[in-house]
Amino acid sequence: MTTTPAQPSPQAPVAKKVPAVRTRHGDAFEDNYEWLRNKESTEVVELLQAENDYQEAVTAHQEPLRRAIFAEIKGRTQETDLSVPNRKDGWWYYTRSVEGQEYGIQCRVRAQDTGDRVADWTPPPSRSASTFRARKSCWTATPKPRASRSSPSAGPQ
Repeated sequence: MTTTPAQPSPQAPVAKKVPAVRTRHGDAFEDNYEWLRNKESTEVVELLQAENDYQEAVTAHQEPLRRAIFAEIKGRTQETDLSVPNRKDGWWYYTRSVEGQEYGIQCRVRAQDTGDRVADWTPPPSRSASTFRARKSCWTATPKPRASRSSPSAGPQ
C-alpha cells in the first residue's frame, strides 16, 4: 500500500488574550477577549479574515459535496411561491418569492370592507410575478451586509 506524504495542516488563528476587568453589581469578571467587541478595529477584522481563510483551507476538500447539496436543495425548492395572506388593520400582508430573485418581496393590498364577511375576509387573488414587480404596494427586502461567507459560488439563488 502506498502512502502519500501528509500535507501540513494550516494552523488555526489564535486570538490574543488581553485581560480586561468588568464589574457588574459588585462582581468583578475578567474577560480576556473584551477587545473583540470593537468590530471596527483592524486587529479584529484581521483575526476574522484569518479565521475565514483557515475555515476555507480546512474544508476545501468538501467543496464538491457543498455544491452538490446546494444544487439538490435548490432543485427541490419552489422558487416562485406565495405565503398565506394575513389581514391586519385593513390590509392583507403576504410574502412572494420569485424565481431568480435572491430575496423575498413583502406585499400588502388594501382589504375590502363591504359588509359581506365572506368577501371581506377572502384573501386577494394571486397575480403573476411581473405584475408584482411593477406595483408600489410591494417592496423588495433589502439585505443586511454580513461579515460571513455567502452561499457556495453557485450564483444567485
